[in-house]
Order: sequence, then structure tokens, then C-alpha cells
Amino acid sequence: MSFKYLLLLMVLNSSFSFCQIIDDVEILRTKWKRTKYPASFIGDSTKQKEITGSEIIYIDTLNYSFQIDTLKGKFDKKIKIWNPEKKLILKGHYNENQKSGIWRYYDKSGKLINKRKYFNSYQFKSLKSNQKIFVIDSLNKNNENYIEYPFVADSCNFSWSRYYKYIPNNFNNKLLFKNNLLWKTIKNQIKLNPKNKIYKTSDFYKEYNNDEITSILKSHSNNIIGYKISEVYYFDKCRSITESRIMGICPVGISENGTKEDLFWIFYPQLRSELAKTTFKTNNHIKTLEDIFHFQNFSSIIYHQESAEKNQYLLIKEYPELNILNSIKLEIKRIINIEYQSLQQLEFSENN
Repeated sequence: MSFKYLLLLMVLNSSFSFCQIIDDVEILRTKWKRTKYPASFIGDSTKQKEITGSEIIYIDTLNYSFQIDTLKGKFDKKIKIWNPEKKLILKGHYNENQKSGIWRYYDKSGKLINKRKYFNSYQFKSLKSNQKIFVIDSLNKNNENYIEYPFVADSCNFSWSRYYKYIPNNFNNKLLFKNNLLWKTIKNQIKLNPKNKIYKTSDFYKEYNNDEITSILKSHSNNIIGYKISEVYYFDKCRSITESRIMGICPVGISENGTKEDLFWIFYPQLRSELAKTTFKTNNHIKTLEDIFHFQNFSSIIYHQESAEKNQYLLIKEYPELNILNSIKLEIKRIINIEYQSLQQLEFSENN
């Protein structure tokens, strides 16, 4: 079977494996309790305040502190994280949401446990003498002009969490919204592939019929104000790296009575080849619409989280008070809980 859609995270019941490759979205249909968020939870993010690294921000739920810089709503320049004992545990740099340069990881006593040089969030080499130099993954594009995901075996999956984000129509995301570019691409993909299923909810369970989809596409021709995405973060211990995969995307429009409404959810892997056809002339690595999503080159707000626990039950966390600072705190918690703790456990297991 040719490469289609790599299932990451969607192992929300024990009958499916983390590395399973699927041909459709049947396995995405999960039966956990869904929480519907009022449109007011999303808030107005057209005027987005930047965060500067001059301020140390405290995460009360973890007793950790951090410094971070943002530029155009993305992580940019330095990041530092301290544990509850005020010991520095992580120090690094970002370049438009991508890891860049030297990153250092320390244990709770302040001892260096890992040192890396990142070329981007997907490519690095180890700089610590007792650690092997990891092979740098190829980011070459396939014949459909997008980067294929590497295979992740069950035994390599250390920890994961799924986040739901809102991407607002603002200056920071102008490439997605200029001339309704992303919306036109999604509509074109739906029209060219009428057999692809379109869903009412992010669990990919309830489907729209063809007449309903036709009506939605006609009635929301130019009033898309944002997009929601569901995204999996996981730590691959075999490659010693944290990665993310977008699983679904949902255009957000304005209803007849003037309120925000989710139009539909579509399985993101079905969109990748069509997104890769839309190209830009830029001075960096972002050349297509698909590149924007693959390299996380957008500004967004986290509004919902689901994570796997050791007992395989799903932990759902709700965030009714959405703002930029709270979303950044959730991103930092993800780095601590998934990346830092996984690297710390790997270091412990290698030395014992």
C-alpha cells in the first residue's frame, strides 16, 4: 500500500497502534466526551500583543517560570525555563516557531544532560560528547511537493498530547488569508475530490452530505475569519525528537445572525497535496501553503487539550479564558511535559 496517512496519536483506545497507517478516517472516530466551546471563548485576536523576554512569567499550575520572545505571534529568539527550585532547565532559541541554534537541557540540579544544534525543529545534531550524533532527517519534498512524515513505530512513542488551536485572520497570518487563498484551496480540493468525507465535528464522526456541503460553500464565499486545527505533539524516543502532526482543519465563518460558527472539519492529510500546489515567492523556506502548516509558520491560540495517560484514559482540559499569554503558557507546559521530561527519562535510562 502506498503512503497515505500516518496515524499519530489517534490511539485513543487500545485496539489501535500508534504507528498505524490508514486509508480513511474511520479510526479517528473516537467516543470520548466532547466539549463545545462558545464562539466567545475564541476572542478577538486581530490586535495581538507581543511577549518580550525581558519579563519572567510564572506558570502557577507547575511552579515553573519562563522567558520567551515572540514576533508576529510566533516564538522568536530566546527561550529559558526554570524549575520550581529556580534552577535553569532549558535554554535555546527560536526562529519563527522553529528551533534554531544551540539548545541546552539541564537536570533539576543544574547538570547539563543534553546539548544540541538545531537547524530547524526537525533537524539537529548532538553536541554533548557522550551522546551519539543523530542522523539528520531529510526534508526533501516528494513528487507532490510536500514533505512526507517519517514512520513512527509503537516502541518509539514516548508520550503525546493533542491540542486544538485557533488561527485568527490578522496581519500575522496574512499569507493564509490574503485573497481568501486557503479557503479557495480547501474549496477546490473538496470539489475535485467529492468522495472525500467532510465532517461536522473534530472527532470525524458525523458527516455532512453533498447538498449540505454545497450549501456551506456557497453561503460562506468570502467571510472566513479564522481556522481551527487539531494537532498532535509527540516525542519519538527512537529519533530523540519532538514533532507535531496536524490531523484536521476547520474553517470558521460568520453565521446569518452575525455569530462565529465552525463550518466543517476536514482530514488534513487529504489536503496536503492540494496545499502544496499553492506556491509563494519568499526569501525563506516557506514556499507553499503546506509549508506554512508543516513548519508551524502561523500565529495561533490554544483553546483545548487532550492527553494520553499511562492508564490509556483520555485527559481533557478546558481553557475558557483564552488569550495570548495563557496560550503561550500552555505551549511552555507542552515543552516541559513532553519534550523536556522525555529527554530527561532517556538520559536516565541510557546511564542506568
